[in-house]
Amino acid sequence: MAALLTQLAELSRTYGSNSDYVVAGGGNTSCKTAETIWVKASGFPLATITEEGFAALDRGKLREIAEKSYSQDPIERESQIKDDLFRSNRYPEKGLRPSVETSLHDAMDYTFVLHTHPTVVNGLLCSRNAEERVKELFGEEALYVPYTDPGYTLFKLVMERIQAYRQKYDREPAVILIQNHGVFVGAESVEEINARHEEVVTTVSREVSETPDQAPLDSSSGLEEVLPALRMMLSGDSLKVLRYRRNRLIEHFAASENAFQKVSKPFTPDHIVYCKAQPLYVDTVESAEDICAQLAERLGKYREKYGYDPKVIMLKDIGLVAAEETAKDADTVLDVYEDLLKISMFSENFGGPDFLSDEEIAFIDNWEVENY
Repeated sequence: MAALLTQLAELSRTYGSNSDYVVAGGGNTSCKTAETIWVKASGFPLATITEEGFAALDRGKLREIAEKSYSQDPIERESQIKDDLFRSNRYPEKGLRPSVETSLHDAMDYTFVLHTHPTVVNGLLCSRNAEERVKELFGEEALYVPYTDPGYTLFKLVMERIQAYRQKYDREPAVILIQNHGVFVGAESVEEINARHEEVVTTVSREVSETPDQAPLDSSSGLEEVLPALRMMLSGDSLKVLRYRRNRLIEHFAASENAFQKVSKPFTPDHIVYCKAQPLYVDTVESAEDICAQLAERLGKYREKYGYDPKVIMLKDIGLVAAEETAKDADTVLDVYEDLLKISMFSENFGGPDFLSDEEIAFIDNWEVENY
């Protein structure tokens, strides 16, 4: 068993350290025997995880969760399931909290399961023509699952689709593509996992006409006046930390209100968790004084509408700003939002961007089961 866990940890670090596949705390991995599944515990980044970062769960108890009836209230239901997942721990004394996607991993009948969010593949999965193009590109080799709320609802839908796939094709799906979410790949060996994952990414990449240009650009001349003013506007009891980034990709979407609309909402749950559901855009470029005046006006309206401050501020001809409690967290916000920009650009190859709906966004905003 030790060898299996070592392979799992190595697999996890390989994909977790590649920002084309995983950004921030996204993605998870697992391996299993007939009785036990080891799955990445919440709070352990794939990029640095070791064998100690995997929770061991009783698969028999997981099957009980799959068949159990829970509350109709989604927040209460997910809390109940979280408690049952923890009680499925073979070593509860370790205090490891299994991912809310554990049951989904258990449902795939393979020794190893890898879940990633490849940016180019999410360009397809977050597009208007996602289902049509997935069927065109992968045929019966991949199982497509439409978006639904993460957690137990997603697991039940995936389980239903897996069972239908088994009945139709008399085999287990090795690749599952979930709309506005990501990719699950299953196999009996790490080598097979790598080959299948690469094939998915390569197949989608062939359909992309151009890749996002992230060449860095010089800082704007008005930045020195705007950033301190913005920091004071966003700071309440404690000062916020602001981080700044400017490159050709950011400049493309910051160029106008119309361009910004293609990145004005989240594509995936992770985008909401790390960046909030709505960025703030400012298009005044006359002077630093005018920019600050528009910032104050739009920030006031933003707070009135959403009840919180933005984490992402895009400024025409200046660049992208992230506001957080620490520099590390602000850098993560920039990374995740830039991933959103790339997804939007890739989606143009598949009919254009398809954001999460207001109802789907509201569920994530209120969902506190998974502590990212």
